[in-house]
Amino acid sequence: YQVDPDQWVGRMVRVYREHIPNIIPFPGVPELLQRLRSRYRIGLVSDGYAKVQRRKLDVLQLESYFDAIVFSDELEGQVWKPHCRPFEVFLSGVDIPAGQAVYVADNPDKDFLGARRAGMRTVRFRSPEGLYRDLEPASSEYAPEAEIKTLDRLEMTLHSIGEQA
Repeated sequence: YQVDPDQWVGRMVRVYREHIPNIIPFPGVPELLQRLRSRYRIGLVSDGYAKVQRRKLDVLQLESYFDAIVFSDELEGQVWKPHCRPFEVFLSGVDIPAGQAVYVADNPDKDFLGARRAGMRTVRFRSPEGLYRDLEPASSEYAPEAEIKTLDRLEMTLHSIGEQA
């Protein structure tokens, strides 16, 4: 019995893209989003195939916390992060001036360059267990303005960045 690798890979990708994920939010994230939502407009900018990302959001049951959700896969053209277009679409969706918006993410290869080019402030969540914890920005353009190692520091960091604006 011989398996055609091209056919096998295609099936594996299809299963990954069509499965219902078995995931839960990080501990404390729903409560954090609830607190933040009482003070700020909150949005989500996500790469990846939109159908996959939407299924993740549905399973996590976090959609109600967001005022705007942008899946770069749904935008016209090849505008995945670090392109600034997903961030610009987000900003127009929440009607916030770019300099008053803060993007929080973890991957310096793609998360901060586009947000910064769109005029947003940036915070890196560098969790000690995170996938990108050891990844350093390629240059200062790719670096965030601030960095936190635990989510319990986010509210204080947002307040601090707001005072600097």
